[in-house]
Amino acid sequence: MILEIPKNAETILHILEKAGYEAYVVGGCVRDSILGRSPDDWDITTSAKPEQVKALFHRTVDTGLQHGTVTVLMEKEGYEVTTYRVDGEYEDGRHPKEVTFTASLKEDLKRRDFTINAMAYNPSSGLVDLFGGLEDIERKIIRCVGNPLERFTEDALRIMRAVRFSAQLGFAIEEETRKALKVLAPNLKHVSAERIQVELVKLLMSPHPDYLRVAYEAGITAEFLPEFDACMTTSQNTPHHCYTVGEHILHSLCHVRADKVLRITMLLHDIGKPVVRKTDENGRDHFKMHGIAGEKMAAQILRRLGVQTIRFKNTREYHELDTSSPSLVRDPNKCILCGNCVRACEELQGIGALGFAFRGTEAMVMPAFNKKIAETECVNCGQCRVYCPTGAIAIKTHMDEAWEALADPNIRVVAQIAPAVRVAVGDHYGLTKGKSVMGKIVNALHRMGFDEVYDTSFSADLTIMEESAEFLDRIKKGEKLPLLTSCCPAWVKFITDQYKEYIPNLSTCRSPQGMLSAVIKEYFRDPEHAGGKKTVMISIMPCTAKKAEAVRPNSFTDGEQDTDIVITTTELLRMIDNFGLDFATLDPEACDMPFGFGSGGGVIFGVTGGVTEAVLRRLTPDHSKETMHEIAECGVRGDEGIKEFTVPYEGMNLNICVASGLANARTVMEQVKNGEKEYHLIEIMACRRGCIMGGGQPTRSGDRTKALRAKGLYNADNTTIIKKSDENPLVLELYNGLLKGKEHHLLHNDSY
Repeated sequence: MILEIPKNAETILHILEKAGYEAYVVGGCVRDSILGRSPDDWDITTSAKPEQVKALFHRTVDTGLQHGTVTVLMEKEGYEVTTYRVDGEYEDGRHPKEVTFTASLKEDLKRRDFTINAMAYNPSSGLVDLFGGLEDIERKIIRCVGNPLERFTEDALRIMRAVRFSAQLGFAIEEETRKALKVLAPNLKHVSAERIQVELVKLLMSPHPDYLRVAYEAGITAEFLPEFDACMTTSQNTPHHCYTVGEHILHSLCHVRADKVLRITMLLHDIGKPVVRKTDENGRDHFKMHGIAGEKMAAQILRRLGVQTIRFKNTREYHELDTSSPSLVRDPNKCILCGNCVRACEELQGIGALGFAFRGTEAMVMPAFNKKIAETECVNCGQCRVYCPTGAIAIKTHMDEAWEALADPNIRVVAQIAPAVRVAVGDHYGLTKGKSVMGKIVNALHRMGFDEVYDTSFSADLTIMEESAEFLDRIKKGEKLPLLTSCCPAWVKFITDQYKEYIPNLSTCRSPQGMLSAVIKEYFRDPEHAGGKKTVMISIMPCTAKKAEAVRPNSFTDGEQDTDIVITTTELLRMIDNFGLDFATLDPEACDMPFGFGSGGGVIFGVTGGVTEAVLRRLTPDHSKETMHEIAECGVRGDEGIKEFTVPYEGMNLNICVASGLANARTVMEQVKNGEKEYHLIEIMACRRGCIMGGGQPTRSGDRTKALRAKGLYNADNTTIIKKSDENPLVLELYNGLLKGKEHHLLHNDSY
């Protein structure tokens, strides 16, 4: 048999032979030449030692001297020349402990993986085929050299290579080799994710990507892609499908061109179907929201396989990121002009900070006159981010700052957790949607290194104590009415930007976040509590606007920022995932004391009307179940954007308005401004339904999720023994201790 080899490769063989050494082209290049394929590279094996090879050629590179490899450069091309060798014991299932050079070509070929890769060729000697590689090519089979169990035990990557070669060449895997694959597939744990990824991509890019079925049948995919195995066993009993999910994927792979991105996309496009499959009473399967589930799973799979970036050719002009906001980042390069953010800002919030500009291919979404977000009337509510499908508007994350604080042994890291967070975390981990998982969150934070974990419901009780007192004082004096609640920072900014004449009507109370941070900082100023450490306060909130609140001038006490870092619920989930916690299996833990317990009134702050309901509880001396029920049924609860009701108090009727969504807030304020409505108390939450739907919460929340989050907070209230803020013993103790004489200083704002 005569094979055509490159002139430069032949020259290298000739020089080595003239010097008295044996030399052959070897491996894949011989195989591909026999098959009539054009080899990508030409490898040479020789009896010459590396130093002898280097002495014969002027231009060489020490590619891997310890393994006997020298790269010889000929006319700008490199040829790997490797000394005959015998591999020592493979201790890690990937690499030989040592390499021994040998003078025997047979010994060198005997160590190679498959017979079709264990052939050598020299123009003068012809084809050297000691293990039947040529016959296996003719039979179209992949067969190990010698004992397949030994070959795969030596190097587990050969398990993936066997399937990949099968797909690339259209060859079957010989029976004994196939059996060895099944036995030793678990050894893939010794192989790096990146190496597995390379082999998987080569398989997908081959003429037979559906040979991934072979990997599944051999138990190989179970080791690095168990999600695909689930697809293979998931039927699709629908009029539109005749295959299992997995078989559908395999057929789809064969019907897209051999493009890396397209093939990976087809592999993962239905990967979420098994986890969302529901079968109705007629036996028909449904896979609602599988795209959303698959998106999340695909990201996890790609990260697991070492895929960090996929570069697409982008012909669009690059636009600078807008990072001016303390809460949000706007990336125009990700915008697909869907207009969701524009509608959310205009229709839900009535702000109109975003709009369309230019036409045709130049069209963009941006603030008017291309201003920075911080230069507009944006209130940082984050609802634009909630409805953005591409991340063109995203949360400005502060996770790195949190990790840095946690890593510093000289810093005490203290967390506070807002009520709405506890009902938005569990479903991310497959737990009951809307159920409070506060105890698990506390456990997770302790494991991550937080020194103290407190409950913002505690300071919600403080807010009620102070705000109800302020409310009664204004009622008594008949001034600065209606009282406008000040818990929601987006609402506060809305008032200070657009209804400046009503700034005096805002409650002077800090938000629960602001109160608790100020109190905790004061608590740890005591050397006895400080322990020589600096205290960093991290607030875990459902709200992006809380990030803006933390840097407001009135969120500083004695020149020190009260809340150092604000982490949204979405960021918390990422931190838990990045830390590698199995959240669902964590045991619940109690918050730390003395700021770890809130009343039921504090817990319901997370839903629209919760603040008002807690105030009404505070105003009644009765704490019976019947009274609590009457308050709940007075009109304060419900999803309506605007709720109006009247409650009696000491011989007078209190007119109250509860609204959520700033567009509704504008309606309310215009009615008050025009004298159409008279209220004593107005509670506003910037986000529809309150904090449970804040801009920092996990997105893709339908009506069912919204309802269950509200139900989760009310259930948490129901299971709390203490319903009223004024009956929280820890709050009362605080007033008699740390807060004495400091109430206004720590709990109130002097200005907006």
